[in-house]
Amino acid sequence: LERLYQVDKALASLSRQQQQLFELRFIEELPYADIASQLGIAPPLVRKRVQLLRSRLSADFFAGDVSQDRRSRVHS
Repeated sequence: LERLYQVDKALASLSRQQQQLFELRFIEELPYADIASQLGIAPPLVRKRVQLLRSRLSADFFAGDVSQDRRSRVHS
C-alpha cells in the first residue's frame, strides 16, 4: 500500500506534459515514433524525455526508500 501511495505521489508531482508522456509510453506502450508524432516532436527528443522521466521517478522512489529506512532506524 505504501508503494502505491509513492507511485501516486510521484505521478502527481509530474507536469502535465510529463504525465502525458508517462501515459503514452508506459500505460499505452506506444513506440517512440508514435509518441513523437502525437506530441509533434522528434523521436530522439521523446527518448531523451522518457530517459529523464525514468530518472526522476527512480530518484523519487529511491528517496522514498531512503526516508522509509531512516524512519525505521529511528523507531527501532
